[in-house]
Amino acid sequence: MFHPLRLIKRIIYAALFLAVIFGIINYQALLKQAEYYFYQKYPKAEVVRTILEKPTHEEEIPKETRLIIPKINVNAPIIEVENSQESTIQKGLESGVVHYPGTANPDEVGNYFILGHSSDYIWRKGDYKEVFALLDKLEVNDEIKVYYQSKEYLYRVVDKVIVVENDVQVLAPTSEPTISLMTCWPIGTPLKRLIIKGRLVE
Repeated sequence: MFHPLRLIKRIIYAALFLAVIFGIINYQALLKQAEYYFYQKYPKAEVVRTILEKPTHEEEIPKETRLIIPKINVNAPIIEVENSQESTIQKGLESGVVHYPGTANPDEVGNYFILGHSSDYIWRKGDYKEVFALLDKLEVNDEIKVYYQSKEYLYRVVDKVIVVENDVQVLAPTSEPTISLMTCWPIGTPLKRLIIKGRLVE
């Protein structure tokens, strides 16, 4: 005999089980989101040492290519990869964020396109698996810094968009020096892509 209440219970248990698994897999990225929320709501709280209280970078200009986003405390190497194959990019993401091959460099007119994880499986290698977990917190005029060939390039955010996974228009060249930061969104899913666009400050 069919029991609708029993079916509903099973659905609820299955949903709770999946939620727990999702939380375990993405706990580092979700923790960053929670810390950011708590810091914004209780900025004077002494009991929480949030990621925003740590220094963002050294005073001297680093010799390696790096991405610095002070607002969300991102400080990551920018990795150059040989090609745009998924396996090659995933390997590069183990060591930092990845400059997408074929897009502009900071000292050129065009679209300097950077990829980074918002979250990744806990069993995968790498220290940057949630480097872009707080990318959605950036707003217009927030700073993005790139250190490239011993020079600092300062960008300011001009736009934030969410696009479908296979939208190749985000890679299109631009008529002025710009930066695009991309990550999977929502956190823990490959459903869409979050794009932060910045313009070079003259």
